[in-house]
Amino acid sequence: MFCLRHQRLIVPIGFSSKPAAGAKPRAVIIRMHRYQQKELIIRKARAKRGKLMFQGSPITIYEDCAPEVMVQRSKYRQVMTELYNLGLRPSLLFPARLSIRTRDGNRRLFSSVSEAEEYVASARTDST
Repeated sequence: MFCLRHQRLIVPIGFSSKPAAGAKPRAVIIRMHRYQQKELIIRKARAKRGKLMFQGSPITIYEDCAPEVMVQRSKYRQVMTELYNLGLRPSLLFPARLSIRTRDGNRRLFSSVSEAEEYVASARTDST
């Protein structure tokens, strides 16, 4: 059982044997009985930002999305790569909206890939 202190949160997790040495880590799927518990875990994991450990090993927690949402989000992949290369900080908001923190600290939101591509093109010409 996995338990977050001070919240009386108990989540059943199915464990299996360890993966072979050099193999990819195994995914564990957790079904939450209460939406509030899931939100609490996701919030706590985001607060840790890559420092979440279990028995000395780093773990990552991802929220599951519907296949339709994943298709929409994957369309932004190329644009996000270009934005990273330009030194900007893109992130995806649910369900599929792109958010960019610009160099001057402002935030820009895009609801479509074409809008984001236009911004990348203009940012590329501004930086050269």
